[in-house]
Amino acid sequence: MESANHPDMERKPDFDKASMDLLRAALKRSHKERFLVMTRLMQTGMMFRRAKLPINPGLKTRT
Repeated sequence: MESANHPDMERKPDFDKASMDLLRAALKRSHKERFLVMTRLMQTGMMFRRAKLPINPGLKTRT
């Protein structure tokens, strides 16, 4: 059985190439774009840290 003709081998993802493409795309961004993305992520993190989930004692769960 030849592995070159196997359909799964033909579609094997190239993770190294994908990570290098992402790195190249990130390096093309300006400092302002990086800053805006980082502040948005920080605001989202603060929102999730401050979130409180109310516990309803009358709510019964299914077992």
